[in-house]
Amino acid sequence: MTSLAADLRRARLIAFFLPLLLSAPFLHRAFFVDDGYFVRIATWLKDHPSAPYDFRADDAGRDTLGWEKSGFVRMVNPLAQHYYLALLLKIGGGRIWVLRLGTALLTGFGAVALFELARRWTSHPLAATALAAVSPAWWGTAHSLLIDSTMGSLMLGGVYLFIRAAETDSLGRSIASGILLGLAILSKYPAVFAFPLTAAWWFLYRKKSGRPWILVVSWVIAAGFLIGYSVWTARLYGRPHILAASARMVHEFGWPKVVVLLVFFSGACLPAFAAWLTAPRRARALALVGAAAMAFFFAGPRGGFDVVGASLLGLFIATAVLFLANVAGEYRGWIWPRDAFVAAWIFGFFAMMLSVMDWVAVRYYFIVAPAAAIAAVRLVEQTAAAPRRILAVLLAGSFLVGGAVVYADYRQAEASRALVADLRAGGFTGGPRHFYLGDSFTMSYLRAEGWSPCFADTRLEPGDWILASEVTMPLVWLNREPVTLKPLVSFDFPTRFPIKVMDYAGSAGFYASVWGALPYTWSRGPWERYQLYQVVARRENG
Repeated sequence: MTSLAADLRRARLIAFFLPLLLSAPFLHRAFFVDDGYFVRIATWLKDHPSAPYDFRADDAGRDTLGWEKSGFVRMVNPLAQHYYLALLLKIGGGRIWVLRLGTALLTGFGAVALFELARRWTSHPLAATALAAVSPAWWGTAHSLLIDSTMGSLMLGGVYLFIRAAETDSLGRSIASGILLGLAILSKYPAVFAFPLTAAWWFLYRKKSGRPWILVVSWVIAAGFLIGYSVWTARLYGRPHILAASARMVHEFGWPKVVVLLVFFSGACLPAFAAWLTAPRRARALALVGAAAMAFFFAGPRGGFDVVGASLLGLFIATAVLFLANVAGEYRGWIWPRDAFVAAWIFGFFAMMLSVMDWVAVRYYFIVAPAAAIAAVRLVEQTAAAPRRILAVLLAGSFLVGGAVVYADYRQAEASRALVADLRAGGFTGGPRHFYLGDSFTMSYLRAEGWSPCFADTRLEPGDWILASEVTMPLVWLNREPVTLKPLVSFDFPTRFPIKVMDYAGSAGFYASVWGALPYTWSRGPWERYQLYQVVARRENG
């Protein structure tokens, strides 16, 4: 084996194992947000693979069906990821760390695909791979049981093979690309973004391709996966799943969403901060003034944020705008088609996100983080006299911030599991009228202890117990309930660590911007605080 081949093999192994090493300390993380929900679905699929949406879960109601008999779809995603989790459940016997390792392995394969793209388009491919891997969008999602890492890794592999098929006129690579893209789409529908994305490469590369028809094979196979799933679900439930779920996925444009998209972009994709080192001096000065002006506005009476939250909003928005302007502004120095394709990837992602969902989450940026990392490295290579030094600084800063965010995620998730032991120690056992609030999936550990989930349509009566979370996802509708509550006891999980990923008071909504306009925040509060109340009276005319 030549020295060059050995170096390439070593670099690929580093790329593959990097996400696994980053995730290794967090494989025992407690369920958080939809983790428990997806395990419940996978447990159902393990024994009932031919009835995919007949599972029951506490989704906006107790033991609701994934696809209601009325036609209402609660689970808006296809289930390829959940079938994969079901397979892992069979292999690992229900061990959660096996499930988390399984999703991290897929991210490892995605990292190899990213490395292969980066080594064609940059002079520092491992730096680009590492910048994506340590960003919250990747690091915080790789070992979660959420869908985006599976979808993103499969999509990234499919895009890479599509590009290689174009470069080599390879029918085999085109077929493999179509299979991976099809599986990505059946993990989560936003992977259809791969169609316009690969079409952009086909257009940019068309004059160099000897047999462009080969690439159509990839699209046909990927579309075949989607059509096949739609036909199957239509036979089972009377309507194709993608059509039944579309009403909950496509939404109207709104300027607040643009702002939140920008905020979460630079918070989730830390390579965007490279623009503060690579953009023209005047652009950086304008961005700094803009960040200060926005912080002043958001901290004012019309903004309503505290100084920390307002400052972070200003910083994240200014960083995103500066980075996007920097990417577009360097078009004269682009090397075609690669730099044009990366720009199309980034801006195309924004165009797609403006039409789907009313809210965003850090994990949604998994599919654009590779492009952001490659673009950041290219900007450094184009503008810096000592690119390695700049990339080292950028990578070190990204590692520190990304690590702090993922650690905070781990500790905030752990609170719901640790709460069970505290309740037992205090003699507060479950019962049919002992309810828990907060996210019904995050709090699912209490379900096994005999507690019941409480929803907006639950009628509360005197004597009921209500256990409410106050930091991550408090349910504000409780304040409107016509009941009088008596505090019984509180359970605090204090910390001096300043980063929080979910903090309602601090406007941090890592998992959904409906909980906060920031991807994470700086807070002196606890990881979580639970308050146990007893209903002492009900006001019928309240």
